[in-house]
Amino acid sequence: MPDLLETFLSGLLLMPAPSASVEKPVTLATQAKAPAYRAESNVRQRNFEGANLSLANFSGSNATNSNFRYAKLDYANLSLAQLKDADLTGASLNYALIHLTDLRGVKGLTKEQLAHACLMSTQDQDSLEAIEGFSLQQYQLPEGCQIWEQTLNVS
Repeated sequence: MPDLLETFLSGLLLMPAPSASVEKPVTLATQAKAPAYRAESNVRQRNFEGANLSLANFSGSNATNSNFRYAKLDYANLSLAQLKDADLTGASLNYALIHLTDLRGVKGLTKEQLAHACLMSTQDQDSLEAIEGFSLQQYQLPEGCQIWEQTLNVS
């Protein structure tokens, strides 16, 4: 009696080859996706610790004093959000949109996190300058931030 792996592999060998050429898969950087989570207008003092909030939309939300410790905020829209006094310790901000975002008093935010974020502008530049080792003048927008150009109507 053949074992399960042998049966599986023999089945793969009998599968027909694809007749059409396989196109390059579409990536997130070339096609917008629907938000995985849409924050309410008021999410003050909420606990998002460790949550997967990739593609989340916090645009215009008040997340003052919320806990985002070790949350995954990759590709999240944080534009016009109030993150005042929020805790972003260890949060992943890869390609997260930070545009006119209130970061006053934010805790745990590092220059390494900002290096991967799409920092377009903030409401208070002093908040960023208070981050150890971060310089707004030396910040370079990551190449993948073009995903937000349509959202911001930037050409």
